[in-house]
Amino acid sequence: LTLGLWPFHSPENEVAWLANHNGLQFGRYGTVSSSGTFRIADAESGASVSVEIWLEPLRIWDSSTILAFYTPGNPSRIALRQSQAGLELTNTGFLFVENAFHRRGPLFLTITSGMHGTTVYRDGVVFSTQPRFRLFPKEFVGRLVLGDAPQQPDSWSGDLRGLALYGGELTAAQVLRHYETWTRL
Repeated sequence: LTLGLWPFHSPENEVAWLANHNGLQFGRYGTVSSSGTFRIADAESGASVSVEIWLEPLRIWDSSTILAFYTPGNPSRIALRQSQAGLELTNTGFLFVENAFHRRGPLFLTITSGMHGTTVYRDGVVFSTQPRFRLFPKEFVGRLVLGDAPQQPDSWSGDLRGLALYGGELTAAQVLRHYETWTRL
């Protein structure tokens, strides 16, 4: 039994502040978790939500969890994953956006979801629309986990420069303005 459990430690958490930018660098085994329960204001009554994330994966061809929410009764409320060069969104449904990570360098993704489905923007421009897939603010409740999955190892490696969650659906003009503001200032 001792030989099977040796060594008696887990890997170090490989998360560090970026040297020349605001943000975090995730190594091979990096995880950030909120210290308490996260909740979007008016999550129970809201029907729309938006997520903005500015990141740069270490590898284009990788499969790992970038962001997830965790509650003990519902371990995987929602997850945003890199799946090879594609983007996966999972809740009770599943959305796959092909080639979202098709090039090297920083990438600004915005996901808006409301009455007419879900739209994914890449660098301020509409990249994919799925009218039958929806995200809801009540799914963004629990502990926020960045760079890994809540209950199994699924580490994402790369730079996370920014993250914003909104209890409403951003317009195309707002998405473009946020992209320009975040990436140029």
